[in-house]
Amino acid sequence: MSFFSGKTNKLLIPFIIMTFSIIVLSIASQLLINASLSDIRSDVNLINTLGRQKILSQQIVNEIASDNLLGKITGEPINKLQTNFAHGQSVLLKGDASLKIQPLEPKFSPQYQELDKRYQNFTMSMSRATISESNNADFVDLMNKQNAYSNEVDQFISHLNGYSADKINKFQFTEILILVASLTIILLEVVFIFFPAINKIQKQNEQFEKIAYNQCHVVRQPVANLKSLLHLTNFAKQDKDVKELIDLAHVEADKLETIIQKNVSHRSVSLF
Repeated sequence: MSFFSGKTNKLLIPFIIMTFSIIVLSIASQLLINASLSDIRSDVNLINTLGRQKILSQQIVNEIASDNLLGKITGEPINKLQTNFAHGQSVLLKGDASLKIQPLEPKFSPQYQELDKRYQNFTMSMSRATISESNNADFVDLMNKQNAYSNEVDQFISHLNGYSADKINKFQFTEILILVASLTIILLEVVFIFFPAINKIQKQNEQFEKIAYNQCHVVRQPVANLKSLLHLTNFAKQDKDVKELIDLAHVEADKLETIIQKNVSHRSVSLF
């Protein structure tokens, strides 16, 4: 029985290897998914921040126009808008953990520098923008600067959208490679490990069946004949010593038959 258990343990080795390989590939796939989702989420949040910056710039222009018409220069609304606007511009470059935005990648540095130039021009125009019957040039300049900033925001978003699309394509391609690698490893293990192991154990099982058959039908027959002959000696006249030896032969024949019966009983044991 222990011999068969050893073969069963050997059969488990391919299953362990296959399971381990699949687990490793699954972990790698999950790590890739998490990293890709984190990058894509950061890009989406960055695009949302750019969109908010564009809206804030327009709100600042509207608030300045409203303040001028009401005869005010500054106030709570415009100050808050300008603070949020300045913070948003900083987030674009440095990132923000609370907003799940990563620091800007070096490849976008030229786009950011161009955007920041438009931002500086726009903020400098804020303080001198006025509306009057005689001169609206400064306010018109502010609107032009805001329009230039908005256009640059759109350009920046366009670059980010293209980069995010490339990330998604790369992610999909990598996932396909992992899937192909998983299927290839499983196929190789099945062909070169699992099937050979099964075939080897099946052949050994066939050999055990033959041995059991021989014990049952080949070895058992002469043992039965031996017992029959020994039984006939009971009716013959023999001296005491011969009779003793024959009795011992009976005992040994019984032992041999018992052993054969035990071996034959093993033929029903399954390897699985």
